[in-house]
Amino acid sequence: MKDRFPKIHLVVLRDYIILENENENENVRGRESIPNVWQREAENLRKQLQYLQESHRKLLGEELAGLNIRDLQNLENQLETSLKGVRVKKASKNHGNAIHQENMELYRKMNIIVKENEELRKKVLSDYD
Repeated sequence: MKDRFPKIHLVVLRDYIILENENENENVRGRESIPNVWQREAENLRKQLQYLQESHRKLLGEELAGLNIRDLQNLENQLETSLKGVRVKKASKNHGNAIHQENMELYRKMNIIVKENEELRKKVLSDYD
């Protein structure tokens, strides 16, 4: 599924266009009913909130009884996509931890080599004197 909430995108765009047209008309006619515009905006926001809450409940596995096969397949695709994202993040984090551990091991080995080098230098200098 390309868009998670394609309907909501269209609703927002439609509402924006409607409000823009209303604003243009208001400028032409004068300011006749600004409260009505805000009441419609509030109603549209309530509808969007309701849609998002329904979508959220569906993603949580609640209230699935009214869904048809296509809706269930779309929901399954959304969940699979989300699960893949979680797995990628987890794998990336684990890979980062593995790299960190490898770096720590290399740092430890480097310190051992530095100490050995210092001991050899001291030995060479003492043998040279």
